[in-house]
Amino acid sequence: MVDATRAETATPTAVSVAGLLVVVPAFVLMAFGFGGPEQTVDRLGAVTTYALPMIAMIAFWWQDWPGSRLRPGWSGLTDTAIILVVGFGLAWLGDMVVTVDDTVPLGIAVFVVILQLTLVSDGWPLRGRGVHWPGLVALVASWIVGAGLYLGASAAGMGHGFFSSLLAAIGMWQTVFFVALRGWPFARIAGLGPRLVASNLGTIAVGVLTHVVLRDVAGWDLGRIGAVCSCGIAAVLVVAMLFQPLGRVLTFTTFVIGTIVLYLGLSTVANQLTEPDHWVAYAAANALGIAVIMHVAVWRRWPVGGKK
Repeated sequence: MVDATRAETATPTAVSVAGLLVVVPAFVLMAFGFGGPEQTVDRLGAVTTYALPMIAMIAFWWQDWPGSRLRPGWSGLTDTAIILVVGFGLAWLGDMVVTVDDTVPLGIAVFVVILQLTLVSDGWPLRGRGVHWPGLVALVASWIVGAGLYLGASAAGMGHGFFSSLLAAIGMWQTVFFVALRGWPFARIAGLGPRLVASNLGTIAVGVLTHVVLRDVAGWDLGRIGAVCSCGIAAVLVVAMLFQPLGRVLTFTTFVIGTIVLYLGLSTVANQLTEPDHWVAYAAANALGIAVIMHVAVWRRWPVGGKK
């Protein structure tokens, strides 16, 4: 099972709490720091979304290479610089693939696909077949599949709002099952083939069912679904990555409470914005999510704790 949390069991609670001194300022900068919330999401939304698959490759496939060749501090700075450059480049590539103004749904699709390959499929069939090239293949494959999903959804007349909110629901359960719950319940299935089939189909099915229930039963609009599920992703990362999972029941309960608190809090801040749910989704999944992943999985909790 891929250790996507990068949180060692011996990490003291004090180190996790101290990590907030890094995560919170980074979140504030990425959520508000470029002329206000609306201007920030306009300027950073696409770039940060397209950077997410690269972050996943460096953190979970390349084990922080090439920054890992350097000493602490310089290691994180090197990886961060690479991620920024690639994020801008992939955002430009996204503009070439997408024929409309909003390129973010394509980036979301690529990220969800690489999470499905990395977490849900445990890196199969690429992991263990080389040092660096399997991660690069995973990134390229995620782009091919993600672009195919995006173009197929567009050809089928599926709106961007529906497509993005559905992906957010699937992405939330990817992190719940394989970050917060460490693969449960699928990890209990004997045999690689049956486990991979069950985990892939099960994760997608629960995500689709969640989307259906929230839209058709609860009557939520697509923007709210995407925002709440993005808050769910961020809540998982804070609970199970920045801090430590405390058993399945308590971890899941904390995830639910964290999702509610995060959505209500960010919605209050975004109340006067033109598209409040759009900003909430960005602030949760991109600003807070990236801050946590970068601090724990790329910077390895430097400078407040941990070692590179």
